[in-house]
Amino acid sequence: MTTLIIDADSIVYAAAFAAQDWAIFDEDGRLHDTYSLKGDAKDAAIHAGDRVEPFPRGDNDAIANTDAMMENIVDQFDSVDDMQVWLTIPDLTQNFRYTVTDQYKANRKNFEKPFHYQTVRDRLLDHWKANVSRAGWEADDELSAAGWQAWLNGDELPVICSIDKDLDTVPGWHYRWPTHNKEGNQYYLTEHEAAQSYWASVLTGDNADNIKGLHRVGAKKAMAMIEDCITQEEFYNVCKDKWIEYLGKQDYTEEEAIEQMHTSCKLLYLMRGNDDEGWRPPQ
Repeated sequence: MTTLIIDADSIVYAAAFAAQDWAIFDEDGRLHDTYSLKGDAKDAAIHAGDRVEPFPRGDNDAIANTDAMMENIVDQFDSVDDMQVWLTIPDLTQNFRYTVTDQYKANRKNFEKPFHYQTVRDRLLDHWKANVSRAGWEADDELSAAGWQAWLNGDELPVICSIDKDLDTVPGWHYRWPTHNKEGNQYYLTEHEAAQSYWASVLTGDNADNIKGLHRVGAKKAMAMIEDCITQEEFYNVCKDKWIEYLGKQDYTEEEAIEQMHTSCKLLYLMRGNDDEGWRPPQ
């Protein structure tokens, strides 16, 4: 029997966007045509005054998309005896990461939510009994805490279900469902592999969340930098030396480079339990 711990934030956007077409309106506000892809609509908007706007379908499409995505996840497993579905609390200003820096996710300020965003959330809450993360945490933190507690208790049954690579910092079983650019797969991470994922992200940063990393250091290069590390202290010291080296080329002092690295460490860290106070440098 299997317990699934599902990150539903991605499902909200995927299901809602899939229930939304894109329409071309002329300068007089008349509907010209609709397209399933925004890029196709933009290519077709060739007349002066044409504008491309979201053109949502009915609520039933969004609900059907939600159910299909959830059912497809469950169907990947022979038997599921328990399921935790998590959504991030709506008030993002409570997120502890904003107390670290106001630049967290600052690149998303102009991002427009899909029309059926709330329709999908409501379906997940009402039909799929989704939980909402506690104040200050994101859904990722709840998944991470559940995964870590299971790992520390020697329970290997939970499967963390998410398309977010950040959760590869949690040991145990994982399932990534298929997306438009990646196939789905189930995989297992040891505690050492989870540590590698975390410290590699400290070197690369995370553009999606506006978290700084080192210039032109991608995942492959980052893993090569830390491949010989075993302990948390070794990971930390190697990363610290790299941050000092790279930022030194931009005239940062050692103290400034370390401070920048610590900021990224705090932002990238996912909570591991109820009493977790966040990332601290290893002693």
